[in-house]
Amino acid sequence: MLTCAETYRVVDVLPTREAGPLTRWLLAHPGVDVICRDRAGALRRGRHRPAPNARQVADRYHLWVKVVDPHSSQAPQLPRHS
Repeated sequence: MLTCAETYRVVDVLPTREAGPLTRWLLAHPGVDVICRDRAGALRRGRHRPAPNARQVADRYHLWVKVVDPHSSQAPQLPRHS
C-alpha cells in the first residue's frame, strides 16, 4: 500500500511487495522525493532505478518496533477499550 506521508491518504495499492510493481509505479509517477518504507530489500531495489535520488527513510512504526522489540516487556501499555 502506498500512502502520502503528508496527508496519510492511500495513494495506491500494489499487487505484491516485490520490486517490479514498485518500479513500474515510480516510473509512471515521476517526482517522488522521499520514500518511507519498511526494511524490505525488494522495496529498496524497486525504487533504485526509477527514483535514484529519492531519500529513503524508515517509517515511525518500524522505528518503534526496532526500539521496543528487544525489550517488549518495557513497551508502554495502551489502555484497552471494552
